[in-house]
Amino acid sequence: MELTEEEKREEARKEELRMIVEMIDASMALAVKKGKHPLTDGCSCIVCAERRKQLIRGPEPEWKYWL
Repeated sequence: MELTEEEKREEARKEELRMIVEMIDASMALAVKKGKHPLTDGCSCIVCAERRKQLIRGPEPEWKYWL
């Protein structure tokens, strides 16, 4: 049975989402396995990835308003 173009796109989208979830799971498992450690080049655990993002973005601005 041949898939239509729309079905092929949907299958490709599901595959992309599955790969993203697997990468996140693997990076979280690596963070648990390594435990607390300093930021190192080449480390792909979720903690180091978030630290690198914070370094690139810079410090968050202070809130001036109360919610």
